Amino acid sequence: MSEDLVSSEVENRSLNSDAEDQIVSGEVVNIQQGGAQSVEAETVRIVQGGANSVSANEVEIRQGGASIVNADVVHVEQGGIVAARAGTVGVEQGGIVVGIADRLQLTNSNSFLVVGDQVKSDHSRTMILLAREVNGPVETVLDTQGAAVAGMIAGVAVGLILFVGSLLRRRR
Repeated sequence: MSEDLVSSEVENRSLNSDAEDQIVSGEVVNIQQGGAQSVEAETVRIVQGGANSVSANEVEIRQGGASIVNADVVHVEQGGIVAARAGTVGVEQGGIVVGIADRLQLTNSNSFLVVGDQVKSDHSRTMILLAREVNGPVETVLDTQGAAVAGMIAGVAVGLILFVGSLLRRRR
């Protein structure tokens, strides 16, 4: 069942493997306590629900989640996203595994990989942070400078292993 409407409402519908039955589209799509396989709209609002794939101009998620989000503006509050690519991403008290955006704002949130021009953080943690400009305190395991150093060390280590391997082969 594919829906093509000006406004779509999805309530209390669970996600299942029948992808054709889970495609929702329209100018505005509201998902509340339900789910959809794929959502395409100008504006998507998800409250206590989820979607596997979301493509929209504006996405708002509250106490819900999405696997893949491609949008101009994404805002998550007490929810999570696996991967987001957007112009602006904001996460409050939530999580994002991979966030790629021009501007990212993380507030009391966790992430694995954050890539952006401008990152603003308020008491947030990330494993890998690659950004041109970072504002605010952020706990990170690997920042831009650390990633460059780790890359150089890995390159030297691989080079040494290959060099030693070639020396050992010559002896035989």
